Amino acid sequence: MKKANVFKDWTCTWRLIWAKGWYVPASAVLDVLFLVFYGFMTAPVFDKLTEHVIVVGTLVTEQVGTVAGRARPAVIDALFQPPVSRYTWQFFALLVLLAVVIFVLFCVFQGLAWFAASRLAGSKMCWRKYLLAFARINLLWAGIYFLWQCADTILKLRGIAVAKMMGQAIPESGIAMPFLLGVVAYFAVISYPLLEIRRAFMVGVRKIAILLPPAVIVVLQFVICNYLLNKLAAINPKLSFIAGAIVLLVLLAWTRAYVTLVVKRNARV
Repeated sequence: MKKANVFKDWTCTWRLIWAKGWYVPASAVLDVLFLVFYGFMTAPVFDKLTEHVIVVGTLVTEQVGTVAGRARPAVIDALFQPPVSRYTWQFFALLVLLAVVIFVLFCVFQGLAWFAASRLAGSKMCWRKYLLAFARINLLWAGIYFLWQCADTILKLRGIAVAKMMGQAIPESGIAMPFLLGVVAYFAVISYPLLEIRRAFMVGVRKIAILLPPAVIVVLQFVICNYLLNKLAAINPKLSFIAGAIVLLVLLAWTRAYVTLVVKRNARV
């Protein structure tokens, strides 16, 4: 791949989304609906999760800080011993409920948004068939993300308990967990235009040197826009908020189209 192709894809994508006047408004509506339903349907679950985190953290602190002469359980072990285990399993049940709600919302609204991007790239697949394939591949990504979320939550609960026991904050776990999430996101995004997990791994690994520059361009574009909006916020916060919402929706639409075009071309679809 020639270096010029990266910038050619960038400019071609911008031209394409403006030439197809239906694409950006349709993508923006789907993103707005996703955010509205996400906030409305997940807020009660997040509130319950917060309550359980507080209860579990308090009970673990009491159980770990036992009187002298008794065996002090490890923090992780205390999470799965009565009376803490009851709230721990309720916490995981709430996580499962949250995962199901987010999964359905994501597959419907974001699936349609990626379907619009695939249509922009010339795909003729029926929307029903696309959504079924989109949901199928997201079963794997959702499962991996759920395991990641559980591990991350356990580490945070352990940190809260240890911090309360020691009376001081403990350092963060580092970049390992965010890095793992970034790797999963990389292959997940590649799989959306292809609708095949195995092929996504093959393309993601074999073409990593080709796909990373476009990924950097996507991130850089968001960073630059965020910097400019922060400058605008110092002058006019209300205008910055409105402009930020519009810019975000346009960039999300452009990103899906850009990723679809780049991935399909390099996968020879």
